[in-house]
Formats: sequence, C-alpha cells, structure tokens
Amino acid sequence: MHQGARPSDRTDRLVGWILFVGSLQFVVEMAVEELLLPWYNIVQNAISDLGGYSAGGLRYFFDASVFGVGVAAAVSALLLWSRLPRNRSLRVGEIFLLVAGIGAMVVGLYPEYTHAPHAIGAILAFLFGNLGLMALGRGFRKTGEDLRFARFTWLCGLFGMLSIVVAILAGMYIAQDVFGITERMIVAPILLWAIVYGLLRIRGTLPS
Repeated sequence: MHQGARPSDRTDRLVGWILFVGSLQFVVEMAVEELLLPWYNIVQNAISDLGGYSAGGLRYFFDASVFGVGVAAAVSALLLWSRLPRNRSLRVGEIFLLVAGIGAMVVGLYPEYTHAPHAIGAILAFLFGNLGLMALGRGFRKTGEDLRFARFTWLCGLFGMLSIVVAILAGMYIAQDVFGITERMIVAPILLWAIVYGLLRIRGTLPS
C-alpha cells in the first residue's frame, strides 16, 4: 500500500520551495527591471535604486519583491528551527537568517528615499545574511551534513563578508562609481546559496 510523505519530508520540501521561489523571483525581478530602465547601470547604481522614485511605477514591483525574499528567508529560518539538529552553530545561523529576512522586509517597506530605516534594513540583510551562512556552514560540517555543501555554504558567507569590506574600502578610497557591482558581490552569495539549498531540500538530497 502506498504511503504518503512523512510530515518532516513535506516540511523539508516546503522550506526548499520557499527559499527557491523566494530567491529566484527576486533575481528575475531585478534582471527584468534593469533591462527596462535605460539609465540603470549595474556597476554604478545601487540595487535599491530599482525601488526609488527614478524607477517610476516599477519601484512597486521591486519593493514587493524585496519584501517577498525577506519573508521567504524569515519563514524558512523558523521552519528549519525544528528540522535541523540542535547545534550551536546551526542555531546561530538560523537566528541570523531570520534577522536577515526581517532586514530585507524592512528594505521592502522603506525604500531608499526613506534613508535611515532603509539603511538599517540593508545592513541587517547584508551582514546577518552572510554571517548566517558562515555559521550554517560550520554547523553543517559538525553535524555530518554533506561536507561539500558545508564548505560551499561557508565560502558563500565568507565571500559576502569580504565583499562588504571591499565595498567599504571602495567607497572610502576608490570611487562610489563601483558601488553597484560591489553591492551585488555582497548579495549574490546569499541568493545563490538560497537557490541551491532550496533545490537540494526539494529533491531531498540533504540529510536532516
């Protein structure tokens, strides 16, 4: 007699779909809007310029998309709390992922022209998102998770943190004209990890 999937298996797939769809929709939204705005330059313009007044009506799609990826991160962190082993590094990583998700939601609710609230949200998303990946990578390694994926997770976080340093130094000593590309170097590892992890959870190829 055929039996349905266990609740834990369904939760794993749900986390996977939330992370995969939530992250991919943001990547697609950014790419489409960048193509539709002739003045936009990915090297110079901040990602949040896509949600500013200059983007016209398209800014509402961007703000909703950012809020959506934040919800995806926060909900996934809460669902993973009961699924992953009780390991200190994993717990820290899950909490940081939750904080990063909240930060992204703040960015979506408060576009760049609101200044302080937007900046606070972006810092939470960038900093805690990448620190969270480093913590998760360490935790995966300790609990016997696929070592290749554990290294991948940790390296994604490390690359993002180094990119934060590069962005700060570029702004101080080089030029603000490269802020767009350095900001993408901060965000890209988080989105890449979320898409890959989501797919692996959907396929059920990671141990719980």
